[in-house]
Amino acid sequence: MKPPTEGFGKTLEATDEVVIEATGNSMAAARVLSPLVARVVIANPLQVKAIA
Repeated sequence: MKPPTEGFGKTLEATDEVVIEATGNSMAAARVLSPLVARVVIANPLQVKAIA
């Protein structure tokens, strides 16, 4: 089975910034994505008024 981020990870560039919704698995996703992008932010959707 392929990791779920494998296909998505291929679309990312080193200058990209990624926002992940704060969930139980968000730290694991951030660890997988962080080597691929410039910045990974984990955000609580209740505290992010601009995009919530």
